[in-house]
Amino acid sequence: MVGAYPRKWLLTRGFLVMSILLFIFAVGIFSNAGYFSLFMMATINTTIQVFLAGVHWVYIPEITNDTQFGFVTTIHYSAAVLISGTVEYQIEFMTVAGTFMYFAGINFLGFLFLSKYVKETQGLTDKQKKRLYIPSSILKLNEGAPDHGGEI
Repeated sequence: MVGAYPRKWLLTRGFLVMSILLFIFAVGIFSNAGYFSLFMMATINTTIQVFLAGVHWVYIPEITNDTQFGFVTTIHYSAAVLISGTVEYQIEFMTVAGTFMYFAGINFLGFLFLSKYVKETQGLTDKQKKRLYIPSSILKLNEGAPDHGGEI
C-alpha cells in the first residue's frame, strides 16, 4: 500500500477515515448497538493497519536522522503508555462514547495538522528527504560549504 500511493495521501486519509470511524463507533456505543460496535472495532483495527501503522514508520526515518528518530520513537511509545494509563479515568469522566468522541476529535486535529505541515517524500532522494524540514535560511548558509558526508 505504501508504494502504491503517496505517503502524505495515505497519512492524511488515514487520519480522516479514523476520525470518522471513531465518531461512528462512539455513536454505536452510545446507542448500545453491540454487534455494530464490534464490527466497528474490527473496521477501525483494519484501517489502522492499512493506512497508519506501516506508513508513519516508513515516513519518519526518511525525514529524520538517527537521533531525531530515537526521540520521535520515545515520544510515540511514551504517549501510548500515557494513554493506556489514563484511559480508564477518562472513561469514568467522559463515558466510553465520550472517550471515543474525544479520540475522533484528536484524529481529526491530526488530519488537519498533517494536511498543512507534512510534505510528500515519495520520489525524492534521501538527501532531499532529509532537507525537507530544514529552514531555507539554514540551507542558504550551507550552500557554499564543502560536503563532508553529513546528513544535511
